[in-house]
Amino acid sequence: MIKTAIAAFGLLALSSGAAFADGCATTSSESISFGDNIAEAVAIGDDCANSVALIIVRDGDGSPLYSHATPARYLFGFYEVTDERSMADFLDELIGVPSGGGAFTSSELPEWPEGADFPGGNFISGEFPFYPEEWVDRGEYLRFQSMDAPVWCHVQGQESSACLIIDGDRLYKIGVQTFPG
Repeated sequence: MIKTAIAAFGLLALSSGAAFADGCATTSSESISFGDNIAEAVAIGDDCANSVALIIVRDGDGSPLYSHATPARYLFGFYEVTDERSMADFLDELIGVPSGGGAFTSSELPEWPEGADFPGGNFISGEFPFYPEEWVDRGEYLRFQSMDAPVWCHVQGQESSACLIIDGDRLYKIGVQTFPG
């Protein structure tokens, strides 16, 4: 509910051309295609140090399917943000613009060995674990892997990314990929 209210306020403010005194309200300069969906990032705040970063995934018709709001200062890479231009670059990083979008397929998710509490190291280095959402057991995870479905991850903290999967016409957050922060 709070995320929806923040999203509504931010989008209303940005679309109506509202100005913030010495503000740091901006959007990512680009968006990411994720299946038929579009991921975008928005910052809302009276100044960059106290802004909220909002990530939104919309379907092809523009309807929101997912949102994640966090004080920007709690996100990896924020230390370089000083103005709206650097905030726009930071927002691009959050959704993976410089790295080609951060999208991959579910068959590339790290293996979850039988008897293990969670999957092994990440698909990049094998070192940092992937923590599935509480509702995702090993059987569901293996089903996701076999689907070869689109997966997209976005920075959600200092040392992790939230990962979403497209399962038919549904979008789910399936877990968190850790990384060195």
